[in-house]
Amino acid sequence: MSQFRRIHSLSNFSQPAGCGARTWALAIALLVGFNSAATAQQPRVPTPPPTGPFTPPTFPGAPPVNPNGPPGNPGVPPGTPGVPPTGPYPAPPFPPFGPFPPPVVIVRESSSGPASRIETLDQAIEALKSGDTSYSKAFPPLVKLKQWPVDAKRRGEVAGLLNPLLTTDQLSVRRAAQDAVKAWGTPQNVPTLLKLLEWQDWGDRTAAIEGLATIGGKEAAQAVTAKLSDKDLRSKAKTALEEMGPVAEEFVYPHIGAGDDTLHSYACQIIGKIGTAKSLAKLKARRPERESGRKVAVNSAIRDMETRLRKR
Repeated sequence: MSQFRRIHSLSNFSQPAGCGARTWALAIALLVGFNSAATAQQPRVPTPPPTGPFTPPTFPGAPPVNPNGPPGNPGVPPGTPGVPPTGPYPAPPFPPFGPFPPPVVIVRESSSGPASRIETLDQAIEALKSGDTSYSKAFPPLVKLKQWPVDAKRRGEVAGLLNPLLTTDQLSVRRAAQDAVKAWGTPQNVPTLLKLLEWQDWGDRTAAIEGLATIGGKEAAQAVTAKLSDKDLRSKAKTALEEMGPVAEEFVYPHIGAGDDTLHSYACQIIGKIGTAKSLAKLKARRPERESGRKVAVNSAIRDMETRLRKR
């Protein structure tokens, strides 16, 4: 501030006579520079840090501060409304983390007993004849039946024992029976598989299609062909009908030309793989399709049948 006071005082002087304006301005500039250098060389005195005691800050709505508050909560009188208490806190009436009493384990005896040990086909058949559909009794022989080669002499006997297990409530046993019927199934399993084909569970319906495909026959082929219209099962039905062979030809051919393009295409593909000379002649005499994609499906079926029948 002293520097600016000096400049202000100099500015109040009148210019000496005979001194030009430029000379007078230069003299003032030199004097200002001299004063600035002198001020910069003066040592700076550090500001001492503040010392206590300090008054705690206050906030709107906070209780009045008591500088002589109790230890552990200085500045706040005990029992002040709206102020949470500070420790130490009393111990809770019960420990929050253990020790806990040991768990009570209830052991119930299984009415089905231990799992059956199946080593031979006779043992498997005897276990299934017991009528026990529990997992421990029915599952082991069903797994063995899937692993063993089919005994043609006892196939009918085994197929009859599989019928009640194909629709049992025990899921693991039901799935094992559905796998076994693909190898041991006979026409006597078809009625049960037809019922299973209408169940809501997708896994049961696909298992029924696969079982009917291995058993074969016109009744099975007709039921599987009907599932070509089911968007959830048509792919599985298509594979099954191709596996069943010419027995499905008469049921599949009427779907060629269906309004559903996918159904038309699937029917052409199936006939191309299983169709006989009868279907080949009918396809060639058929009025051509107008839409190019549908026409390609028919031509592909004709070409596949010609190639396959020529190799015979």
